[in-house]
Amino acid sequence: MIRFVRRTMSVLDRPARIRFAAFAVFSLLVAMLEALGIATLIPLSRLLLDEDDSGTSVIRQLNRVINVSTPGQAAAVLAVVVLVAFTVKAVASIVLLRWAFGNALRQEARIARRLFASYLTAPATYHFEHNSGEIQRTLNDSLIVVFRRTLPVVLAAAADAFNLLAIAVVILINDPGVALLAIGYFALVAIAYQRGIGGRQKVAARRAHEEMAIQYQHVQEPMQATKDLAILHREGYFVERFYQTKLALAGAQRQLLFYQLLPRQFLDFAFLFGAALTAGVLFATRPVDQALVGVGLFLMASFRLVGPLNRVMSAATVSRTAAPAIAQVIHDIATLDGLQAPREDGDASPLEPCSIELQDVHYRYGPDYPAVLKGITLTIEPGDDVAIVGATGEGKTTLLDLLLGILQPQAGAVLVDGRPMASCRTSWQLSIGYVSQQVVLIDESIRANIAFGLHPDEIDDDQVWEALRLAQIDGFVSGLQDGVNTTVGEFGVRLSGGQRQRLGLARALYHRPAVLVLDEATSSLDAETESRVIETIAQLRGALTIITVSHRLSTLKHCDRVYFLRNGRIGSVGSFEHLRATEPEFARLLILAELSAPGESMQAANLRSSGLA
Repeated sequence: MIRFVRRTMSVLDRPARIRFAAFAVFSLLVAMLEALGIATLIPLSRLLLDEDDSGTSVIRQLNRVINVSTPGQAAAVLAVVVLVAFTVKAVASIVLLRWAFGNALRQEARIARRLFASYLTAPATYHFEHNSGEIQRTLNDSLIVVFRRTLPVVLAAAADAFNLLAIAVVILINDPGVALLAIGYFALVAIAYQRGIGGRQKVAARRAHEEMAIQYQHVQEPMQATKDLAILHREGYFVERFYQTKLALAGAQRQLLFYQLLPRQFLDFAFLFGAALTAGVLFATRPVDQALVGVGLFLMASFRLVGPLNRVMSAATVSRTAAPAIAQVIHDIATLDGLQAPREDGDASPLEPCSIELQDVHYRYGPDYPAVLKGITLTIEPGDDVAIVGATGEGKTTLLDLLLGILQPQAGAVLVDGRPMASCRTSWQLSIGYVSQQVVLIDESIRANIAFGLHPDEIDDDQVWEALRLAQIDGFVSGLQDGVNTTVGEFGVRLSGGQRQRLGLARALYHRPAVLVLDEATSSLDAETESRVIETIAQLRGALTIITVSHRLSTLKHCDRVYFLRNGRIGSVGSFEHLRATEPEFARLLILAELSAPGESMQAANLRSSGLA
C-alpha cells in the first residue's frame, strides 16, 4: 500500500501532493479525538465495574477539572466526553474524506487530460507500436482503478491507520500487557493474511489488466467492419472471441473481488479467536477481577480496532489490485514525455509561402524492416504543383508523412526555407491543408467538421461556406433542412463516400492554407465531381503549393512535376507527358489507371483487364 501511495504521488503535481500531505496532518488530529474517546472510555468502564476503589480515583481526577461528588455524576461526565469525542471525530472524518476524495477525482481528470493530449501529439512511430485498445484501457480503466477505486480507499485507510496508532498508544499506557498482546496478535494476523494472498492477487490483477486491453481491441475491430461481416456472415467468430475475452476477464476479476471481501470474514474469525486466547491467558495469569478488566479492555480495544484494521487490510488488497494500472500510467507518462518533439517558442503561426526540401533522406519502420526510402532528394518551391506516384509499397505515403512533418528522417534532412523542420514544425503544419484518403468525420454538425477542432464561437461561417463552395459541395449542404448544422453521424455514416471526401477537402481549405496536400483525395468521387474538384484545384495553382499522391494518374496532367518512386528512390522526375514518354512503368500504371472506373483501384482494374473480375 505504501508503494502504491508513493507511485501515485509521483504523477501528481506539487499542489496536489501538498493537499494530500495536509490530509495526513488533519487525519492525525482526528485520530487524537479517537484517542480521547478511548482514553475516556477506559476509566468509564472501570468506574462501572468497581465503584469502591477505581471510582474514588476517577472522581478525584475529575475534580481537578469539574466538580463531581458521586460515581453517577462522574460516569455521566465521562459518557458525555466519550459521546462528544466520537461524534466530532465521525463528523470530522466524513468532511475530511469528502475533501480528499474530491481532490483525488480532480487529479484523475487532470492526468487524463495530460495523457490524452500526449497520445494525440505523440509521434506517429508511437502509434505504430501501440494498439488503440491499450490507450483506451489506460485512459479509462487504469485511471478509474487508480483514482476512483483505489486512492479513496487508501486515503480512508491512512486515516484508519492513525486511529489504530492512537488506540494502541492509549491501551499501551493503561495496560501494557493487554496492549502488547492485542497489538502483537493482530499484527501477526495482518502479516499472515498479506503473505497468504499477496502473490495470488498480483497475478490476478496483472491478468485482469491485460485482458481489459484485449477486450477493447476485440470490440473495436469488428465494429469498424460491420458491413464486411454482414456480407460474409462471420459475426459469430468475433462474438465468440469477445465472449472468451469476457470470460477470461471475469475469471480474473472474480478472484480480485474474492480477495477484497476476504479481510472482513478473516478478521471476524480472528477477533473471536483472539478474545478466547486473551481470556485464557489473563485468567491463567491474573486474579479474576483484574482478568475481567483486562478482557474488557481487550474486547473494547478490539471492537475499535477491527473496523479500521479491516479497512487497512482491504486497502492493501485493493492497492495490489491497482499495481498494474498505476504502473501503466507512470510508464505512459514517462514514455510520452520523452517522445514529445520540442516546439518553437511563442505562439506558432502559419508560415508565408515557403519551400520544402529533402536532402538524401532515408527511412525504415524498424530494425527488422527493409528501408522504405533510400536517399530521397527533392525541392518543392512556393506555388509548385507536384505529384508523387509509384506502385504500391514504393514509399509514397512515407515520403508524404516526412513532408508533413509526421515522421522524422533517420538520415538526411528536411528543410523548410533552408531551416531544419524541427525548428518550425508547428508553423509549417499550420500552413498545410491536408486531405486524406479516409476522411475522419466526428458525430457533430457539418459546420463543426469543416472547422475541425475549433470552439463553436470561433468558427467563421463565411469561411465555412467558402470552403464548401471550393469543394463543390455547397449545393448539397444548402439543400439540407439544417444546412451546415446537419449532424453527419459517427464517422459520417449518413453521407456517401464522395460527400465525405468533399467535406474533407472543404476542411483542408477552411483555414486558407499555403500548402494543399492531397492524399488520394479524389479516390471516392464520381467522374463528374472529380472533374469539377480538379478544375477547382487547378484554379488554385500558383496561389497554393499543391502536393498530390494519387493512383488516378490521369488526374495529374496539370502538375508541374511528377516524382516517380521506384525501390524507395526517385526513379524519374518530369512533367506528366515526359514521364509517359520516357518511363515504361509509369506508362503501364497510366494504362491501368485509364482502364479503372472512377473510385476503382488500379488493383481492381488490373484484375478486370486480365479477365479475373
